[in-house]
Amino acid sequence: MFASKQSKASEPQRLIPGHKTSFILFTGVPAILALVYLFFLAQPAYQAEVKLIVRENKEASSSIIPGLAASLLGTGFRTSVEDAYILMAYLHGSEFIELADRRLGLKAHYQSPAFDPLYSLESAPLAEEFYEYFRKRIVIKIAPESSIVSIQTKAFSPEMAEALAKLVIEESERAINTLNLRMVDAKTALAKKELEESQGNLIAKRKEMLRFQTEHAMVNPASEVTSHLSNVAGLDAKLVEKRTELRAKEQYLRPEAFEVRTLQQQISALDSQRQQETGNLVGAGDKSVAATLQGYEDLRMQAEFALQAYTSAFALAESAKLEAGKQEKFLLLIAPPRPPEEPVFPNPLKGVLTVFVCSVVLFGIGRLVISTIRDHSI
Repeated sequence: MFASKQSKASEPQRLIPGHKTSFILFTGVPAILALVYLFFLAQPAYQAEVKLIVRENKEASSSIIPGLAASLLGTGFRTSVEDAYILMAYLHGSEFIELADRRLGLKAHYQSPAFDPLYSLESAPLAEEFYEYFRKRIVIKIAPESSIVSIQTKAFSPEMAEALAKLVIEESERAINTLNLRMVDAKTALAKKELEESQGNLIAKRKEMLRFQTEHAMVNPASEVTSHLSNVAGLDAKLVEKRTELRAKEQYLRPEAFEVRTLQQQISALDSQRQQETGNLVGAGDKSVAATLQGYEDLRMQAEFALQAYTSAFALAESAKLEAGKQEKFLLLIAPPRPPEEPVFPNPLKGVLTVFVCSVVLFGIGRLVISTIRDHSI
């Protein structure tokens, strides 16, 4: 019975033969492969870093502190976490990736180390594959408490890493400006439309007034009416004078006297002229001066109303533009990119040690699991 127990106790050792050989194969081979790859195959990768922040104007015009001091003291602006995430989405979007590829030739650059099977881009990638590869080469981190955006660009040369970081700054600023422009357009679209309509109405009314003046050969019908009234008043005064003189002459001259007949003719001529002036002023139809004046005054009032509407629309458009300007966004660069001096990858010693430690841990876990299974199978 003792021999039976001894044989059972030694049975796990027989089931797991060559522990040393298994340990060497399981841990040594991965470490050697990692050593070969990191020392001979891995392409050095360089990293440039940019730190920036998106800030939003918070009614800076109402602040009593000047702009620069307000920004330094934090009284005139506020950070925008939402805009930071919008910027992150733009930099990881297909539009920016394709732009960066056209400007810098990213595909050719990332395909250049063809002998690095882990980090190089395949020779003919699909669009989505290239986008996914690029997103891993531009790491974006956002600090929610401060809204600071940290952007790390990785490339196989320090020049490309720095160039990509500078392109990120340039396009980020352009994206923020485009966002500002769209915001201003959205907030001022209605005011602009009303301003354009009121401006067109004002121009139309003024053209109509000019056409009316040209058709009636009158610059100002009101002055024409005043002139006619002045003429009528002058004729009335002359008629009174001549009639008074005629009455005086008739007191001592015969009716057929030359002076009496002359005065009568003058009075008749003045009266005829007065009737003509009165007819021109208040005659029937649209040809009278009074009717012309009424039409002109209607047009003038319409033009004045159009001018008032244009003035109100212009003030509304300026107010809308000012309100939109109070919410303008800015891109502030905190840490500009610098050309990296040393590669961030590979680190052969650290890499090999990490692979060896992971292999040892996995080997130990595997041996423990197998031993447990064997013990429960007895």
